[in-house]
Amino acid sequence: MRAALNKGAEIIIWRFTDGKAGHDAQSQGLINALSNYLDCRIYEIPPCSLRHCLSNLIHCRFPAGDLMPDPVFLIGAGHSTHAGMLCARHARGGKNIVLMRPSLPIRWFDLCLIPDHDPPSKHKNVLRTRGPLNSLQASQAADPGHGLILLGGTSHHFLWDESDLLQQVVTLSASGGRWTLVDSRRTPESTSKALNNLVSEKIAYIPWTSTGPGWLAEKFQKCGTVWVTPDSMSMIHEALTAGAAVGLFRLAPRGENRLSRAIRRLCSEHLVTAYDDWLQGQTLGTAASRPLNEADRCARMIIDKFRLGAVAEPFLDC
Repeated sequence: MRAALNKGAEIIIWRFTDGKAGHDAQSQGLINALSNYLDCRIYEIPPCSLRHCLSNLIHCRFPAGDLMPDPVFLIGAGHSTHAGMLCARHARGGKNIVLMRPSLPIRWFDLCLIPDHDPPSKHKNVLRTRGPLNSLQASQAADPGHGLILLGGTSHHFLWDESDLLQQVVTLSASGGRWTLVDSRRTPESTSKALNNLVSEKIAYIPWTSTGPGWLAEKFQKCGTVWVTPDSMSMIHEALTAGAAVGLFRLAPRGENRLSRAIRRLCSEHLVTAYDDWLQGQTLGTAASRPLNEADRCARMIIDKFRLGAVAEPFLDC
């Protein structure tokens, strides 16, 4: 017997994870938002190999869920979760909700939450989101005098100019305030070494290897200003969700690409401020008066679609 979508009933969610922090933050953000409105019980499902998924699909079984109640929603982010989600739905029912663009055909999923910088062709089961979802909340106690600098690294979409970027950081720190500077696993080793030379009374450098789970989320709650390299849409939208004033460092795009277009759109909507515009005197706008809360918006639309009978067509215009 498969779980029904009865209003007021406990909602069983199977959360499919791949162990990657960014993917887990997306699915956790959506589940947290759903839990604000529904009585949810969450079960964690680890990834399963494609060979096992195919075998389970053929035999209409899903052993990983044998001791779990039938799901209402199956939620996952990351390509390695997709086959397991489809196999589980085939064996046990429920509605499949995948975050980010799936590698498998979109029509195989009940709902796909896809960031607007990676737009698919129009489908009735697609909800476009403003950036990747996350589990942050708008900060109520951020210090405008404490800034956070987040550096990404080499990417397919932007050229990494180490010397120019370091000079931008120096110029920014000279404008005043206290800064916490953090690199990432994609930051070139030479850049990370050079960051040690920037440490001063104004700048504290924290290597990403010294941060643990929840460290960055805590910093987002404390820092009223965040500067980010444009290669990381996740960090940009986390800062916007936290309600920070967001600036973007200058990196040259590798030609016209989907991320460079998304960055231009964010700048034109005054959600973020480009470094060159800041140099010309443009102040950073703050998202505090209208922070993004895409996880909450998506949760409410999912409830409307699957619990209250709303149709999917309006999703295409979001």
